[in-house]
Amino acid sequence: MQRWQHLFCLALLLFSQGAFSEKHRYPMPGTLYVLGDVHGAYQELSTLLQGAKLIDEDERWIGGTSYLVSVGDLLDRGDDSRWVMDLLRRLEKEARDAGGRVYVLMGNHEQMNLMGELNYVTPGEFASYIELETSQLRNQRFEQFTQLHPDIESTATLMEKFEQHYQPGYLGHRAAMALDGDYGKWLIRRPTLLVIGRLGFVHGGLSSVIAGLSSGAINEMTQTNIRQFVTAQQNLLEQGHDLTGYSWFERLEQAKLLATESSDAQIQKQAQLVYKAGNNPLLNNEGPLWYRGNVICHPLFEQPMLKERLANLNIEQLIVGHTPTPSREITAYLGGLVIDVDTGMNTAYYRGKPALLKITDDAQMQVFTDGRWQSWRAESAPDGYKGRRYEDWEQLLTSAEITEMEAVGEGVTQPQKVTLSANGETFHAIFKTEDVRPRRRNQHHQLSDSFRFDIAAYQLARAMALTEIPPTVERTIKGKSGALQLWVNNTFNESKRLKEGLYPAESCVLSYQHSLMNLFDILIHNDDRTRANMLYQRSNWKLWWIDHSRAFRTLPRAPEYLAQAKLIYSPLVRQQLQLLSRKKLQQVLGRWLDSDQLRAITKRRDLLLRAWKDQR
Repeated sequence: MQRWQHLFCLALLLFSQGAFSEKHRYPMPGTLYVLGDVHGAYQELSTLLQGAKLIDEDERWIGGTSYLVSVGDLLDRGDDSRWVMDLLRRLEKEARDAGGRVYVLMGNHEQMNLMGELNYVTPGEFASYIELETSQLRNQRFEQFTQLHPDIESTATLMEKFEQHYQPGYLGHRAAMALDGDYGKWLIRRPTLLVIGRLGFVHGGLSSVIAGLSSGAINEMTQTNIRQFVTAQQNLLEQGHDLTGYSWFERLEQAKLLATESSDAQIQKQAQLVYKAGNNPLLNNEGPLWYRGNVICHPLFEQPMLKERLANLNIEQLIVGHTPTPSREITAYLGGLVIDVDTGMNTAYYRGKPALLKITDDAQMQVFTDGRWQSWRAESAPDGYKGRRYEDWEQLLTSAEITEMEAVGEGVTQPQKVTLSANGETFHAIFKTEDVRPRRRNQHHQLSDSFRFDIAAYQLARAMALTEIPPTVERTIKGKSGALQLWVNNTFNESKRLKEGLYPAESCVLSYQHSLMNLFDILIHNDDRTRANMLYQRSNWKLWWIDHSRAFRTLPRAPEYLAQAKLIYSPLVRQQLQLLSRKKLQQVLGRWLDSDQLRAITKRRDLLLRAWKDQR
């Protein structure tokens, strides 16, 4: 068992004994406002709060008994992070005096600033702390720096390297962000998870890492690990071991080396604390300050798991930041279970637009942006591509004017790329007419290659509420019937991903999508899946499945290459499989497949359901 697992076992034991306080849980007020990531955008923040009538022209609280929640990430990427903190710290007191509240959550950038990971602190941000940086402080650190670099003999070279590492304001920033510093002692007390009524607020998201933990345990364990890391890292610095000059992962490796190779027991102990706290899952990609899976991982897998996590915490809906929404508007995910309020307030960096979410005690919601309030509902956008529903794409593919056709690829079948135009809009599609279905000596349809199967795969995917196959219709062009499938732009295939070592921020993005693709390929017995027909959308890592003209063999088992595939369980996917009765398959696919193919689908469906029989 790893060290962090020991810690979690201890936490679970303490939780069961009621050891953690639930102080960051409050009743719902009449009106609640929610603020996304600010990232040093002081002017945008002030303008937004004034427009929403929460502060006046002098930036004084006029929100009365309303609550304002910031989901964290006040810091970095913008020069005015310090003034953002000053404003919200003052508003905390003014709101409380008026009977309202201002709550600021811990974000991953607050964590990084406390722990000395300063990759995103701008020169202007450092410069705002120059007044806190005395000459005595710089001289003391220069003496330490000199002792740590005995190999540099030239004073000029030593001073040059010192100035590079400790730019003006750096030491003032570190003093202010220390656990006993003016800002550090405020930041370290920010909650990781806040609960107001039945609403949960967290910066990143909730993964399986928090399973079994109360909100109090999540908050106290996160704070404890940050404190341990910062304290131990400072102790090492005072003993001549400066880890702050390393990147994050190099820093942990250096701590590991010191913990195992140092002859000084005290140094070993402090290095062990740095390594243990730095590797704690609550502070890493799966932790609540960092996890993006609630908004970017496949909803068929993520939604049921998050529902269970929220139910255990007595939360109905989760509000997050951290992941800028593609539209730069407040966006709901997982059927409204999650609301992402990170609209890219720092317009210079994110090209977003400041927005504020308003929630009343009768669950009505409004969004304030561009100087006005609009009604808003927490509903996921309908399935679609480029803002258009699949049904609308089907209509366009069927009726749009064809302006150009060109052969693509090589071989006998030679599909064609088609340019279409409708209402002044131009888009592309792929047209396939191959329809080889030998009637004899074609056991299990092993020699079949038909455009009809591309259409059948799309229709089956839609019947299962899957969106991974681009809209596909039958159309006759120049006297030939074929499958016309929407051409998805700005993609790269699996071969490129593997060759260039490309990976998304969250592992679930690939694992969920690959598992779902494998399940679907088993269901339709697609033994022709290649790296070339797995396409990733550059903007969001959505995996598109294309080319199913050789699927729907009549073998009752999985394709050989998928016989040992490990499929990730999802109750929602299981439910979709259970709904695939023979009658429904006949209704959806009867035009495209014969009775043997339909019968084989039901057998493979039963095979998949048996594999999941004991999973709940």
